Amino acid sequence: MERSTQRFCVLEYRSSGVSPADSLVGNALILVVEDHGEGLRFSVSPRLSTIVAESDLPYIRDLLADFPELSRSDPTSLFEGLCSLTVGPLVAQRVGTIEADAEYIEQCCSGFLPL
Repeated sequence: MERSTQRFCVLEYRSSGVSPADSLVGNALILVVEDHGEGLRFSVSPRLSTIVAESDLPYIRDLLADFPELSRSDPTSLFEGLCSLTVGPLVAQRVGTIEADAEYIEQCCSGFLPL
């Protein structure tokens, strides 16, 4: 049986006033992997508290706490929604497949911790 392609989405933190042109790999905050048959897997940058402005930390932490429950009820919709984020403090930085973008994932997410 052929294994399904695993898709991923990297969410970055963007403080207010930062334009998409200023997007940096260093602001990558969350890696979401769609694991067909197993739901979604989330990994978070260990630099969360240094990347995110203090005023946004409670909001981001609340989202992170909600992701596992939301992924249990409708993982496909959650993944698609996260992949399409374009406004607010969390935006989709890159969407792709694990196989095609392994080097990018290694570069920006290698030290991320499972949620």
